[in-house]
Amino acid sequence: MILIDAVFVNNGGGKVLLDYLIKNIEDSKLDAFYLLDKRNADDPKFKMLKNKSFIKGSLIPRYFFYHTNKINFNKIICFGNMPPLKKMNAIVYTYFHQKLFLDIPPELNLNFKIQLYLKSLVVKYLKKNTNFWIVQTSLIKKQILEVVQIEY
Repeated sequence: MILIDAVFVNNGGGKVLLDYLIKNIEDSKLDAFYLLDKRNADDPKFKMLKNKSFIKGSLIPRYFFYHTNKINFNKIICFGNMPPLKKMNAIVYTYFHQKLFLDIPPELNLNFKIQLYLKSLVVKYLKKNTNFWIVQTSLIKKQILEVVQIEY
């Protein structure tokens, strides 16, 4: 079974891509489970899904989901910049697109800069929990190789 982990996706371009991915998975009749941001619980496209769970877009509920379901999946697609919080016995793909985690603009307020810096540290720490990184642009590819120091 494939896990689509989209806990941190609830709007914008990421949501558009998620909708497209789910439509294609459902049309292909693949065996999939969707871990979704609870802010999307009222979305009619998600209500019709058979295998789904809505949780708060936070690290703690996500950790407990992975801990409870660690043997249920053979492939995992993390669709919100963040690999799983623990090493899984599955092939893990992490879709990464958040440039702000890699290059924090100096003009942002201090609180937001600290939040982004902490998130980038979490990504660096969790990099060992993913097998493959998926990125949208060559700029993100270059920066993730440098900043997160993943091997290519």
